[in-house]
Amino acid sequence: MKIKREKLVSDIVTVSRLKDVLVYTLTSAVFSFMSIAFQFGITIAIIVAALFTTYILYVLIKEKRFGWLITFFIMVVLPVIITYLVSRGSPFSVMSIILIPFSLFYLYCFLLRYALDDWIEECEGKIELEEEMENESKKVKKTEAVN
Repeated sequence: MKIKREKLVSDIVTVSRLKDVLVYTLTSAVFSFMSIAFQFGITIAIIVAALFTTYILYVLIKEKRFGWLITFFIMVVLPVIITYLVSRGSPFSVMSIILIPFSLFYLYCFLLRYALDDWIEECEGKIELEEEMENESKKVKKTEAVN
């Protein structure tokens, strides 16, 4: 009996790699926000977010996790547009355009990291169950052949 794999992760290596990337992304965010008074910390947070956004989107598209893609656009892209439209001409516009979306980006990364743990655990559990079922069917066939 085969287990349907439509809900499983199609490439566990890529998803595991994304989980590792998110750990480093979140770590860099913590250090960047700890040094928020320095322009360097904000710059690092922006560079890390820009670099890993494409990889995050690539993995989500590859895994067909469209709910997470929609959440990304709602949590990250939409606030950039709204913040830009609302804060045009304001002396705080640059800081608000930078801090609000990047804070939401790192919140998104935090939530996604824990979801990835569940995806990986579910995939490994179903693969293990499938292997056990195959082994059990082999044992049954051997006992039937002996009898």
